[in-house]
Amino acid sequence: MNFLYFYWLFWFLYCIQITDNFKLFHFIRKHVSKKNHTNNFKDINGFYGLIGGEKTNKVSISGDGIIQSVFIENGKVKQFIKKTVSTDRRKFMYKYPMLSEYLDKNWFGICIYMLKMLNMLNINANFDGRANTGLYYWKNARLLLALHERDNPYGFFIDFYNNNLFEYGKINEKSIPRVFTAHPHEDFTNKNLISATYNLFGLKRGTVITNYDMYDLTPKQSYIIPTKYNSIVHDIISTENNVYIPDCPLVMDYCKIMQPNSPIPMKFDKKQKSRIGIWNKATQTTQWIQFNYSFFTFHFVDVNENIGGNENITYIDVCLFDKINMDRLNENLPQLYRLAIDKSNSSGIVYKKSLLNDIYSDFPTKLNGPNGEKHLLLTLELNETKAIRISGFVILDRNLNTMVHFKLPGNESSFCGQLAFDEKTKSIIGFCNIDNGSYFFLYDLQSKQVEYQLITEIDNSIIRVQNGFHSIFIDR
Repeated sequence: MNFLYFYWLFWFLYCIQITDNFKLFHFIRKHVSKKNHTNNFKDINGFYGLIGGEKTNKVSISGDGIIQSVFIENGKVKQFIKKTVSTDRRKFMYKYPMLSEYLDKNWFGICIYMLKMLNMLNINANFDGRANTGLYYWKNARLLLALHERDNPYGFFIDFYNNNLFEYGKINEKSIPRVFTAHPHEDFTNKNLISATYNLFGLKRGTVITNYDMYDLTPKQSYIIPTKYNSIVHDIISTENNVYIPDCPLVMDYCKIMQPNSPIPMKFDKKQKSRIGIWNKATQTTQWIQFNYSFFTFHFVDVNENIGGNENITYIDVCLFDKINMDRLNENLPQLYRLAIDKSNSSGIVYKKSLLNDIYSDFPTKLNGPNGEKHLLLTLELNETKAIRISGFVILDRNLNTMVHFKLPGNESSFCGQLAFDEKTKSIIGFCNIDNGSYFFLYDLQSKQVEYQLITEIDNSIIRVQNGFHSIFIDR
């Protein structure tokens, strides 16, 4: 009897092994994997913030700054906080509501600029800055900085004890000259914070690199790098020795200046070729790399110098637009490309992996995953109304091999903006909208487990998180 029992048990287990479609086998396999890998969400404690824009008029393409955030305790949402940023723009609109409708018109901005240049108008307010683009945590002052590349930062104090944000205000212009960057880069070797800015209406084309002291944000040195085009340098990428700067063929379109619904009076000239500048930190000289291709980029993903031990070869990964319409950004979506640079002859080529041909992606986040995960990029698509929907994300290794391709459930579900990474627990976190609810999203890199936490007010009423841009996670 015992012999027959073990015989049939052995036969039963053997059938399960060889039958991949057998439901019981799938059930056992699925639950065993969960037991082997428990997630670490309970160890997440800190602050997650997403910055974006709250539209105040028809023309503004991105709106005036708002921060949507959650305080997290033991992996659970403790408090949702939404704060507006009291920018010069917003204060002006509240004070002069009759003039606020002209604030985003190109001719109005140019008139203000010319009157200031001629000393006929003495207004310190910067009407270009919306404080809606990026977030940076200034550790020394314990301030969260709301950033926009056309203005100074605005500070917020994070109160972890009472789960609240308190507005500090605009950072002193004596410390930061007029404009900062949306994407500052930390240079720990030289204890610098690197900023790249540009002058949209200036007579001289160029990118200004400024080194700020990492601890007190006082400017150390500024360097003007002449450019060929009126490039909008939204982002740069930095290594120990070099800063990489885009110079893409954006040219002024003077016909748009008087058009009421044209937010940026520039156009992309596909006939011109793009280039990348390599600015050396030690020598303050720039080598321009020429491409036989026209492209535009907002965001850099990664840079890898000295490929194969050859100091002349560099790879730069970028979220690249093959073409772009500055009035209707939704017409063209970016894809991940690799720029291969040969410094010996100042040339570069553009290519992408065939596996990424059908994936549109942007808003990269750096990863340091347990299995070699290096990059997280949001995947983009257009819905039926031609609005951008962030449908999911891809996780790539350093060679741009796809390790994870995650998609939110439902045809209208969307992430609300950039996702952040908790280094300690190896978890991806962020906001998403599914059906009529907004959720705090968690994804464990090790176990691949997902958790959605419905965000509600104290009275349990449902909160709707608005779409934003970049985000930050600060471990408590």
